[in-house]
Amino acid sequence: MLNRKAQVTIFIIIAILIVALSISVYIFYPKIFPIEKSRANIAEEYFLQCIREKTLEGQKIMAFHGGYLDLPEFEAGSTYMPFSNQFSFLGSNIPYWFYVSGNNLQKMQKPSKQLMEEQLSKYVDSRLSECDFSIFEFQGFNFSYATERSVEVSIQKQYIETTVNWPIRIDVDDKTILINQHITRTETKFGQLYDEASILFDSEINEMFLENYSLDVLRLNAPVSGFEISCVPKTWNKLELKNDLQQALQDNLATLKIQGNSYSLLNEDRKYFVYNPGKSILSQVNFVYLPESPMRFEIYPSENNLLRADPIGNQQGINLAGFCYVPYHFVYDISFPVMVQLYSNEELFQFPITVIIDKTNPRNSLLVENIIQTPNLCSNEYRIQDATIYTFDQSNNPINANIYYKCLDKVCDLGETAREGNYMQLQTKIPVCYNGQIIATSEGYKDYNFIVSSNEPFTANLFLDKLYSLDLDLNLNADEKAIISFNSPDYSYSSLYPDDKKINLSRGNYEVSVFVFKDSQITLRSQQQEQCIEVPVGGIGGIFGLTREECFIVDMPEQTITSVIIGGGTKEISFYESDLKTINKITISFSRFSTPTTIDELSNIMTAISSAELTITKS
Repeated sequence: MLNRKAQVTIFIIIAILIVALSISVYIFYPKIFPIEKSRANIAEEYFLQCIREKTLEGQKIMAFHGGYLDLPEFEAGSTYMPFSNQFSFLGSNIPYWFYVSGNNLQKMQKPSKQLMEEQLSKYVDSRLSECDFSIFEFQGFNFSYATERSVEVSIQKQYIETTVNWPIRIDVDDKTILINQHITRTETKFGQLYDEASILFDSEINEMFLENYSLDVLRLNAPVSGFEISCVPKTWNKLELKNDLQQALQDNLATLKIQGNSYSLLNEDRKYFVYNPGKSILSQVNFVYLPESPMRFEIYPSENNLLRADPIGNQQGINLAGFCYVPYHFVYDISFPVMVQLYSNEELFQFPITVIIDKTNPRNSLLVENIIQTPNLCSNEYRIQDATIYTFDQSNNPINANIYYKCLDKVCDLGETAREGNYMQLQTKIPVCYNGQIIATSEGYKDYNFIVSSNEPFTANLFLDKLYSLDLDLNLNADEKAIISFNSPDYSYSSLYPDDKKINLSRGNYEVSVFVFKDSQITLRSQQQEQCIEVPVGGIGGIFGLTREECFIVDMPEQTITSVIIGGGTKEISFYESDLKTINKITISFSRFSTPTTIDELSNIMTAISSAELTITKS
């Protein structure tokens, strides 16, 4: 009996202690309630809305930049392959998902969903300080923030979920609310657009559909293989062929459609332009090629921007009863960027990719029967023709030079000229080739090359132009850079000023162009633009030459870019040997315009620069 009473007494004591502890907590600690419909809840709703806005802001920038907020480290291109790892589009650099490096390596840099989530989390976290609670403080709110916080982002097809782990205590109306985690969803089809972009990218990498369409455009707009009935040589201008091909690519790639989109076809012939990637694509897809984009455009054989095919049938010893024909076969190496844009209502996702035509075939084509097989013309079994080559400067002084012979896509290293008495000469054997090229290179001199058919022994005197190193002077502000190009028919040199303040020039006539860029954060307001192009009525490239005007609306969302063009111009100028021997510096003055704030203003500046004339001073 006594034991039972003792047990009851213990329970009563414990109950009294619990009640006392509860009263103490109530008296000495703030009142903490779960979130309810109160004034404190209004502040939390504001914070969630701010998180959504920062998420959407970062998502739009990311969508415009191919899924990147922090761009990969810049990798410059080269003269051989004029692509960096970033495509300059509307004044903004956008990382390629696939490109060819300056040393001719194929590379991919498609961002993973995890990388995008990490970058977007970092972006939102860096901008939470812009969520200003001061308006609530004036209304009697008091906020206390934890010193540490973290942001997590999850990208889904139809929304982005953002979780901010950041304890915030809100004191208002004699109540205290402690919120440790702030979770919100931003409605966006960013995830769906990225997934569909990945489908198109994988299809292009594996099936090379852009290369195949581009090859058809090439064959209809440039000489590849064939013949013409004629007894006189046939010639083509390489620069004109390039311009024609660029325009044809712009027109034809713009007509491509992806199966599954909503579209209408004028006739059955237009089915050629519909590509099936094998998986469903719900978004509207555009393929954009800009002729002003960098392009690698090489044709074999060619010389000094000239393609030439000689007739057969009128040579001595060949009797075809007066019948002559001109056969031609040219091999093309072409690389150029295409911007792939996916739209869903008001949303855009885009990424650039490099299209590669290698030896008039899609890159790395496995169709052996379509690959042009050429023998190793540089091996000794093909080097059977005698050649003697002398090298001089423009003052007839002998100079040492390395000599090469180029036939089709093969370049043979013949050796270098060496002193023989009063001359620098090379006696060697070269392969037999029609319209081959002798190429001479020497440090401090411009490369020299000329067309020669090696069907019989020959002697050649090569006169190389000396290159003179000159200082460049361009009046730029601290946050500006400029691309300065000197282009002549057989030589080009470009400088990224002020990183490179020197330029190497030889005598000749040059077209000088300057484009000045300003490094700054500039927001271009969202716009809608109507664009109209002439497209073929039926069949690829308009087999019968019939075209129609097709117009479409391009929605450009608000975007933040880091570099815009603000000045430049062009000028034709001649440099003589006497000039280059006496001058040390070239000073260039250019037309400067107000910093653009809209896409239209940016376009107007580009138009103005094309007609603006530079002032160039030699000193």
